[in-house]
Amino acid sequence: MGCCASVSNEVTPCDTPVKQRPGSTFFQEKEIVSRVTTQSTLVPTRPESKESPKPLLKPPPKPYVPVKVKPPPPKKEIEVGSSSNLDGHLQYVDLAQWAPHSDQLITASTDRAAILWSIGRLPSDSGNTNLEGPVQESVVTSASWSNDGDVFALGHDDGKVSLWTKSGDHVFSWWPHEAPVNCVSVSGDGSSPAVLSAGDCAAVSQYVPGLDVQELTQLYFSNSSDLSWVEWVSQDKFLAADVAGNIELHNFDLSRLKRKIAEGKYEDKEKAHRTFPGHSLGVYMVKMKPGSSGTFASCSVDCTVRIWDMREKEDSLVHNLEDHCGYVTSIEWIPDSNILLSASFDYTLKIWDTKHGSLLHSLEKHRDAVTQFSISPDNKYLVSAGRDGDIHFWSAEDGELINSFEGTGRIQQVSWDSTGRRVVATSYKTVTILEINYYPQAKEERLKKRENENKAREDIADKREDHEEKEDPDKNKHRRKHRKKKHR
Repeated sequence: MGCCASVSNEVTPCDTPVKQRPGSTFFQEKEIVSRVTTQSTLVPTRPESKESPKPLLKPPPKPYVPVKVKPPPPKKEIEVGSSSNLDGHLQYVDLAQWAPHSDQLITASTDRAAILWSIGRLPSDSGNTNLEGPVQESVVTSASWSNDGDVFALGHDDGKVSLWTKSGDHVFSWWPHEAPVNCVSVSGDGSSPAVLSAGDCAAVSQYVPGLDVQELTQLYFSNSSDLSWVEWVSQDKFLAADVAGNIELHNFDLSRLKRKIAEGKYEDKEKAHRTFPGHSLGVYMVKMKPGSSGTFASCSVDCTVRIWDMREKEDSLVHNLEDHCGYVTSIEWIPDSNILLSASFDYTLKIWDTKHGSLLHSLEKHRDAVTQFSISPDNKYLVSAGRDGDIHFWSAEDGELINSFEGTGRIQQVSWDSTGRRVVATSYKTVTILEINYYPQAKEERLKKRENENKAREDIADKREDHEEKEDPDKNKHRRKHRKKKHR
């Protein structure tokens, strides 16, 4: 056992010292002071002033600066005052054609609906007539008005051609084709029209009211391919173009046709009077020059525009215009001039001088193929539309862009009316009428601005020539002579 466990060293509870409990003064309550010190404890306070506090001074008001109102943009030569939509179609509206001397409009769609519209001054004044009849159950592919606007003809995709009055009444129908009708053209007035149509063959149908046989038709099967276009040259001659690139001239003799029918010797073996070879691919369109008896133009899938003169017996091709790089789908002459316009899948329109065979202007603004264009009645402007959904107005005189508007989608047709105050544009389910306003002062300002730019450009060129003459006088003698002639 260790020493600590001995008896002598044993510690009893009595020997254990007792700790004295501290008095009540040891545990004194302390004042709890917050550890968060206030600003007053850190920063000495100023002695309170006996004076009353001064009121806070308000900042002086800012001077009034009037808001500058931006002036409206200057007017352009052509502005769209308003637009209205004509409802009635359920699919793309592929056809729209104005009457020659009134506010009537024909529209047709792949939904098999053909509508005759009467456009009033206000959208609420416009009315429409659905062209309905026992034969109106097929898609309308083409249309043409008579010269006086009393009747119009429709071509159908089942080979049928129908005749209608300007009030929307069905007159007569006949089936000269076994394939879709690609083009129709009416010659004469509404009392006795001659209807030229193109499909699997060419056909001229003379409507004679009051006779037992009211429709006399002459068929022409000389072409080897389906026809794409027909164009009247005169009352007894017409041009026919096919998808193989051939153009033919045919004669139509009504008195001879009547005599053959009376004698029972009618036959469909009429040969072409003349052919115009040259296009390597299908012809889209053929257009006679207004006022000319022999000059016409053609456009083709081969990306060319050709000028012809049928009065030339040996070589009728006058010019071959090759500046397009896409299908040329539409052409139009400006009346009383040698100017021809063309539209192409290369996104451009071009203005040609057919007398010299030269390109005057290339109109480049569309972002996709140009589908249609139209010339204003005064021949000063043209409107174009394309698959990009844009509508552009151009100057037909210098090719300058006047104004642009965004359509409602891919534009199928665009056309000016006979007054020049309205433009129709068609798209998916939509026929839109644009009211056009003209501002001649804007045209004067545009021409003056262009004149100043041309003058400044000439001044820069003259200064450059002067500088070159100083460096080498002998080398630039011919330039001085040229400048003298130019300034005379």
